[in-house]
Amino acid sequence: MANVFPIGEYAEAYNVAVDGKYRKKGIGTKLGDFLEKHLRKMGIEMVYGYVNDDNKPAQKLAEKNGYEKGKKEIFYSKFLKQSQ
Repeated sequence: MANVFPIGEYAEAYNVAVDGKYRKKGIGTKLGDFLEKHLRKMGIEMVYGYVNDDNKPAQKLAEKNGYEKGKKEIFYSKFLKQSQ
């Protein structure tokens, strides 16, 4: 499963996941290859995504497939309370 959000000549890939029982079978690499091919056809020049610090398998997969680790990022979030 994967979602991609194109932004001009860039695209953000998010929620990229392979079900646990199908991991370590090359499916993540094939999924990434498919996404990259599709993005190239759309004219996208660069794709990026976020990986949690504790998700070492995803970091290893990204680096194995030619992705470079970012230097630094500051992430902001805010939970919104539902009106009552």
